[in-house]
Amino acid sequence: FASDFRSPRSAALGGAGHASPLLNDSVYQNPSFASFLPVYSWSANWRELGGNQGRAYNVSVLDGYTELFQAGASYLVRDGLTALHLGAARKLHDRLAIGIGGKVFFVKNRPNAGGIKDMNLSVSANPFKWLRLSLLADNLLSPDNSKTLGLERELILGTKFILSEHIAFYIDPHAQLKKNLELASKTIFAYEVGSEIALFRDFYYRLGAFNRVNHPDIQKKARGFGTGVGWVAPRISFDFAFERILEPQDQLSSNFGATLYF
Repeated sequence: FASDFRSPRSAALGGAGHASPLLNDSVYQNPSFASFLPVYSWSANWRELGGNQGRAYNVSVLDGYTELFQAGASYLVRDGLTALHLGAARKLHDRLAIGIGGKVFFVKNRPNAGGIKDMNLSVSANPFKWLRLSLLADNLLSPDNSKTLGLERELILGTKFILSEHIAFYIDPHAQLKKNLELASKTIFAYEVGSEIALFRDFYYRLGAFNRVNHPDIQKKARGFGTGVGWVAPRISFDFAFERILEPQDQLSSNFGATLYF
């Protein structure tokens, strides 16, 4: 799935935000966007999965200052699973960047599924002040044992529409890819959508929804919605979100995260 872990911000946006992920979220959602994040940042997230599935913990680091390329790494721990994600990006132009990501999953109690490896490629563009675009081809390797995690080869178009300095909308359609990288039209209508409103200069309210996208909590295609808030200070940000899966099962989750950046 295009987001193997949902941070509080991405959960509140219904999984959307690939065209403009916040700081360390780029490691999961779109590695190429790290080139537009000239900061050093460290992040820690805690997620209550709901449905008696336990908890998930995530720590990550992002280096957006290095001139040669910008990179990030993230480590995830949840019941029955640990994962390492890596991402690297480089600008081709002031408004264009490319990226590559790698991931390794270690599954407990599934000896045939341990050490699952996959990768993604991405590109980000900022053509206008009011528009952000990204294209992510995820899980390109798709080894046979990745099916145990519900992973599939996907193409995700990320869009962000900036209506004003206070309001932004995200629309991220998904399409399943076949082994030869052709589109599989039966999943063309999967999507994640979200909105972000600055209630005050440093306080944000977010609301989003998703449909027919693979959800990392249950590792199945799901429909649901999320909401949450975020507070951004000069060197630290805090985010909180609730997320509810409606189908294929009713499940409520919550998560909290903090990020330091310099």
